[in-house]
Amino acid sequence: MKVILVTMAGDLHRHHLPDLVHSFRRYPQTRVIDEILCHWNGTKPPPTIEGVTYIYGEWSDYWGSVRNAVCDEATRRGADWIMNLDADDWIMPSQFDLRLFLKATRHSCIRLVYHYEAGDDSRPSWTYVRDRIWRPSIGARFVGRIHEELLVGDNPPEGITLPDPKIGHIPAR
Repeated sequence: MKVILVTMAGDLHRHHLPDLVHSFRRYPQTRVIDEILCHWNGTKPPPTIEGVTYIYGEWSDYWGSVRNAVCDEATRRGADWIMNLDADDWIMPSQFDLRLFLKATRHSCIRLVYHYEAGDDSRPSWTYVRDRIWRPSIGARFVGRIHEELLVGDNPPEGITLPDPKIGHIPAR
Protein backbone atom coordinates (compact mmCIF):
# COMPACT_ATOMS: atom_id res chain seq x y z
CA MET A 1 0.00 0.00 0.00
CA LYS A 2 1.38 3.37 -1.04
CA VAL A 3 0.22 6.56 0.71
CA ILE A 4 1.30 9.86 -0.82
CA LEU A 5 0.95 13.13 1.07
CA VAL A 6 0.28 16.08 -1.23
CA THR A 7 0.50 19.72 -0.29
CA MET A 8 1.12 23.11 -1.83
CA ALA A 9 3.27 25.89 -0.47
CA GLY A 10 5.03 29.12 -1.26
CA ASP A 11 6.93 31.85 0.50
CA LEU A 12 4.12 32.53 3.00
CA HIS A 13 4.06 28.97 4.37
CA ARG A 14 7.70 28.10 3.73
CA HIS A 15 8.55 27.99 7.44
CA HIS A 16 5.59 25.68 8.25
CA LEU A 17 6.43 22.95 5.75
CA PRO A 18 9.18 21.28 7.85
CA ASP A 19 6.74 21.00 10.78
CA LEU A 20 4.17 19.25 8.59
CA VAL A 21 6.73 16.73 7.35
CA HIS A 22 8.26 16.17 10.80
CA SER A 23 4.84 15.53 12.35
CA PHE A 24 4.58 12.34 10.28
CA ARG A 25 7.98 11.10 11.41
CA ARG A 26 7.68 11.86 15.11
CA TYR A 27 5.60 8.90 16.33
CA PRO A 28 5.28 5.30 15.08
CA GLN A 29 1.49 5.61 14.73
CA THR A 30 1.78 8.68 12.47
CA ARG A 31 4.34 7.14 10.10
CA VAL A 32 1.75 6.54 7.41
CA ILE A 33 3.29 8.45 4.49
CA ASP A 34 5.47 6.77 1.84
CA GLU A 35 6.10 9.81 -0.33
CA ILE A 36 5.55 13.59 -0.10
CA LEU A 37 4.78 15.82 -3.08
CA CYS A 38 4.64 19.60 -2.75
CA HIS A 39 3.47 22.00 -5.45
CA TRP A 40 5.86 24.93 -4.93
CA ASN A 41 4.94 28.44 -6.00
CA GLY A 42 7.40 30.56 -4.07
CA THR A 43 9.69 33.23 -5.44
CA LYS A 44 12.45 31.86 -3.21
CA PRO A 45 13.82 28.31 -3.49
CA PRO A 46 11.87 25.77 -1.42
CA PRO A 47 13.30 24.50 1.86
CA THR A 48 15.46 21.40 1.58
CA ILE A 49 13.55 18.67 3.40
CA GLU A 50 14.51 15.01 3.13
CA GLY A 51 11.83 13.00 1.38
CA VAL A 52 9.95 15.93 -0.19
CA THR A 53 9.67 16.09 -3.97
CA TYR A 54 8.77 19.51 -5.32
CA ILE A 55 6.58 20.00 -8.36
CA TYR A 56 6.97 23.27 -10.20
CA GLY A 57 3.80 23.62 -12.21
CA GLU A 58 1.68 26.50 -13.23
CA TRP A 59 0.19 28.33 -10.26
CA SER A 60 -3.35 29.55 -10.36
CA ASP A 61 -5.46 31.69 -8.08
CA TYR A 62 -7.99 28.90 -8.47
CA TRP A 63 -6.42 26.69 -5.83
CA GLY A 64 -8.59 23.71 -6.71
CA SER A 65 -6.67 23.34 -9.98
CA VAL A 66 -3.32 23.50 -8.15
CA ARG A 67 -4.41 20.79 -5.72
CA ASN A 68 -5.68 18.68 -8.62
CA ALA A 69 -2.33 18.98 -10.41
CA VAL A 70 -0.36 17.61 -7.44
CA CYS A 71 -3.00 14.92 -6.82
CA ASP A 72 -2.75 13.87 -10.48
CA GLU A 73 1.01 13.48 -10.02
CA ALA A 74 0.42 11.31 -6.93
CA THR A 75 -1.92 9.13 -8.99
CA ARG A 76 0.72 8.81 -11.75
CA ARG A 77 3.20 7.70 -9.08
CA GLY A 78 0.94 4.83 -8.05
CA ALA A 79 -0.74 6.12 -4.88
CA ASP A 80 -3.26 3.75 -3.34
CA TRP A 81 -4.26 6.58 -1.01
CA ILE A 82 -3.79 10.34 -1.33
CA MET A 83 -3.63 12.47 1.80
CA ASN A 84 -3.98 16.19 1.21
CA LEU A 85 -2.93 18.67 3.87
CA ASP A 86 -1.96 22.32 3.82
CA ALA A 87 1.63 23.29 4.51
CA ASP A 88 0.51 24.89 7.79
CA ASP A 89 -1.18 21.69 9.00
CA TRP A 90 0.33 18.87 11.01
CA ILE A 91 -0.80 15.48 12.24
CA MET A 92 -1.24 15.49 16.00
CA PRO A 93 0.17 12.76 18.27
CA SER A 94 -2.10 9.74 18.35
CA GLN A 95 -2.22 6.13 19.49
CA PHE A 96 -4.40 5.31 16.46
CA ASP A 97 -2.54 3.38 13.75
CA LEU A 98 -3.76 5.12 10.61
CA ARG A 99 -1.71 2.94 8.26
CA LEU A 100 -3.22 -0.24 9.68
CA PHE A 101 -6.70 1.29 9.35
CA LEU A 102 -6.11 2.24 5.69
CA LYS A 103 -4.93 -1.29 4.90
CA ALA A 104 -8.10 -2.79 6.37
CA THR A 105 -10.87 -0.34 5.50
CA ARG A 106 -13.31 -0.73 2.64
CA HIS A 107 -14.13 2.98 2.75
CA SER A 108 -12.83 5.17 -0.08
CA CYS A 109 -12.69 8.54 1.67
CA ILE A 110 -11.59 9.47 5.17
CA ARG A 111 -12.56 12.70 6.90
CA LEU A 112 -10.26 14.03 9.59
CA VAL A 113 -11.01 16.38 12.47
CA TYR A 114 -9.16 19.69 12.36
CA HIS A 115 -8.20 21.76 15.38
CA TYR A 116 -7.80 25.36 14.30
CA GLU A 117 -5.49 27.31 16.59
CA ALA A 118 -6.10 31.03 16.47
CA GLY A 119 -4.74 31.86 19.91
CA ASP A 120 -1.33 31.65 21.51
CA ASP A 121 -2.34 29.01 24.07
CA SER A 122 -2.32 26.12 21.51
CA ARG A 123 -5.87 25.13 22.40
CA PRO A 124 -8.25 24.72 19.48
CA SER A 125 -10.35 27.81 18.90
CA TRP A 126 -12.74 25.66 16.90
CA THR A 127 -12.85 22.30 15.18
CA TYR A 128 -14.20 21.17 11.82
CA VAL A 129 -14.07 18.10 9.58
CA ARG A 130 -12.59 17.85 6.06
CA ASP A 131 -12.16 15.12 3.44
CA ARG A 132 -8.40 14.58 3.57
CA ILE A 133 -7.58 10.97 2.60
CA TRP A 134 -9.08 9.16 -0.38
CA ARG A 135 -8.45 6.47 -2.95
CA PRO A 136 -7.58 7.96 -6.36
CA SER A 137 -9.89 5.39 -7.98
CA ILE A 138 -12.99 7.34 -6.84
CA GLY A 139 -12.14 10.16 -9.26
CA ALA A 140 -12.41 12.97 -6.71
CA ARG A 141 -11.45 16.50 -7.76
CA PHE A 142 -11.01 19.74 -5.86
CA VAL A 143 -13.38 22.53 -6.77
CA GLY A 144 -13.09 26.14 -5.66
CA ARG A 145 -10.83 29.14 -5.77
CA ILE A 146 -9.89 29.00 -2.07
CA HIS A 147 -11.06 26.70 0.76
CA GLU A 148 -11.62 24.11 -1.93
CA GLU A 149 -14.06 21.25 -1.65
CA LEU A 150 -13.32 17.66 -2.66
CA LEU A 151 -16.08 16.33 -4.94
CA VAL A 152 -16.90 13.23 -6.92
CA GLY A 153 -18.94 14.61 -9.78
CA ASP A 154 -21.14 17.20 -8.08
CA ASN A 155 -21.23 15.53 -4.67
CA PRO A 156 -18.94 15.12 -1.67
CA PRO A 157 -17.39 11.65 -1.59
CA GLU A 158 -18.96 9.03 0.62
CA GLY A 159 -16.72 8.19 3.52
CA ILE A 160 -16.13 7.91 7.21
CA THR A 161 -15.02 10.46 9.81
CA LEU A 162 -12.20 9.37 12.08
CA PRO A 163 -12.08 11.01 15.52
CA ASP A 164 -8.34 10.31 15.65
CA PRO A 165 -5.72 11.24 14.51
CA LYS A 166 -6.54 14.92 14.49
CA ILE A 167 -5.00 17.57 12.27
CA GLY A 168 -3.68 20.79 13.73
CA HIS A 169 -3.88 23.99 11.70
CA ILE A 170 -2.45 27.37 12.50
CA PRO A 171 -3.26 30.53 10.55
CA ALA A 172 -0.50 32.40 8.74
CA ARG A 173 0.95 35.14 10.88
